[in-house]
Amino acid sequence: MRDTTEGLNSFIRGIEFTPGDNVAILDSEHPNHAHGWMALREAGLEVRQVPTIPESEKTGNVVEADAETFAPYVDGRTRAIGLSSVIFHSGQKKDIKDICDVYRLGPEERFHY
Repeated sequence: MRDTTEGLNSFIRGIEFTPGDNVAILDSEHPNHAHGWMALREAGLEVRQVPTIPESEKTGNVVEADAETFAPYVDGRTRAIGLSSVIFHSGQKKDIKDICDVYRLGPEERFHY
């Protein structure tokens, strides 16, 4: 792999899904992360962007994401939760352990960078 983006896209393209399956990502993820998932919408993957930006704009506080943050966006058709451990521009943190413990995704679908 030449860089993080290439590795991320390789991972994303390696996930098997059927039309109607979905992934959940935060709306504040790095554009290269979001675009990798968005490119699969043509094949029927639903990309659910979890809103965090409006809350931080209202309060001025960076919102920490945990399993509860993703709850309304994850269901039986969710193939992956794509997330960075820390957001590149805001310092927003994720409780990776909590998210993985709650959703118990298989190792090929559990992801953070």
